Amino acid sequence: MLRQPARDISGGDLRKGMVIRQNAQMLKVVSAKRVLNNREAHIRVELKDILTGKKNELRAGPSDDYEQLYFKEIAYQLLYKDDTTLYFMNSADFEQIDVPIDLCDHASFLSDGMDVSLNMLEGACMSVIMPASTNLEVVSVEKQGGDSLAVLPNGVKVHVPDFVSAGTVITVGLANGVEYKGRA
Repeated sequence: MLRQPARDISGGDLRKGMVIRQNAQMLKVVSAKRVLNNREAHIRVELKDILTGKKNELRAGPSDDYEQLYFKEIAYQLLYKDDTTLYFMNSADFEQIDVPIDLCDHASFLSDGMDVSLNMLEGACMSVIMPASTNLEVVSVEKQGGDSLAVLPNGVKVHVPDFVSAGTVITVGLANGVEYKGRA
């Protein structure tokens, strides 16, 4: 089992997105809000168990210590996908791994042979990191008032300039949602 470097942090340093270990559970910080009252200050932390998805709340004081865990980003190539699972291969050692499709924000943009990175923690995939952009051929263009919407092979629609027509290969950005970046 792959073990990632960890370090102790205080309760006051907990932030959204961090992953900590507490009572042998790997927990992701969903939110962390500072609370001040007359007697003391503390952090109200909402946590989500990475393996079970169960959420709970924690009251963390500045003197409380937690073990922070780190993801390791590893390059993989998509072999194929079905309705519920993505199947990847590590190009370096040919290890294969199957990942639930809900760990990928833009799974409909994945195509066989695409290179991605997987965020791994202790040998388990925590999320799929898509490339910043991908090239796709426009299936059709719909005009709506002054806007043009390109329909992509996966059914997703993206706003495009008027000169884009069916058959044009465009670059679609995936880093900040789905957006037209230009002709490929």
